[in-house]
Amino acid sequence: MASGIVAGLVIIKLGFPIWLAVLTGILTGTLIGLVQMLANMSDPASIGPAMAVALLTTLYGAIIANVFAQPLSDKLARASQLEKTNKSLILETISGIQEGMNPRVLEQMLASYLPSNKRAKDGDDGQ
Repeated sequence: MASGIVAGLVIIKLGFPIWLAVLTGILTGTLIGLVQMLANMSDPASIGPAMAVALLTTLYGAIIANVFAQPLSDKLARASQLEKTNKSLILETISGIQEGMNPRVLEQMLASYLPSNKRAKDGDDGQ
């Protein structure tokens, strides 16, 4: 699982979304079908199958891009953001400990990373 996230993070950091690779495949398949169609314009029987290749490639590529690649890309982006937040939280904690920050002040500072409904209420010791 971790290697998949790392691979996804590499793709995200390179700025090359997965769905863009799928869309490139769509374009390639469509162009191949259209070239086959235009190369055989003298034979009307071969136009239909070549056009079918172009249209089916477009259809399959659009389905793969929207059903699989885009959600996967979004999931990897969310995982990347979560990992970035966790690392920032760890760095803030270590920095506060090294500076000798008061534990209550450190606790309040770190609580800002939590959503408001997950934070301990005033007077509550978090248990």
